[in-house]
Amino acid sequence: MRSRTVGLSLALAALAGGLAAQQRPQGAQAAPGAATAANLTLVYEREVFTYRGGDRRDPFRPLTNDNEMGPRFESLQLRGIIYSTARRGSVALLGDGDGRVFRARVGDVVGNATVVEIGPLRVVMAVENFGTIRQEMLELQRNQGAIR
Repeated sequence: MRSRTVGLSLALAALAGGLAAQQRPQGAQAAPGAATAANLTLVYEREVFTYRGGDRRDPFRPLTNDNEMGPRFESLQLRGIIYSTARRGSVALLGDGDGRVFRARVGDVVGNATVVEIGPLRVVMAVENFGTIRQEMLELQRNQGAIR
């Protein structure tokens, strides 16, 4: 910060010296020790920042990118469940606001949520928002998943 102040002071002194020389009468001399435009150099300095990226994320990239992440949990709806007693046999059918349907099993990630448990009428999901994880539950509405 000090170098900016010095550079600015020199620039102002040069400007003042130039104005004083213009306002002086034709034969008058400058005062001893006064700055003149001939013996001053203007120096412009600026701060330079470096960023050693390495394996760190790009600081200018957004924290979330909807295209890469998929749908947000808030927009998901439970459309149906294909239930099985096998460990990863159950499948949850999740829909988003755009009409897309996602088939998810236990452990699958859909957007910012991970499927934790699939029951006959409900799905438990771990939802992550900026590092905090909470559990949410989606339930089938009556007759929503029934085959007619």
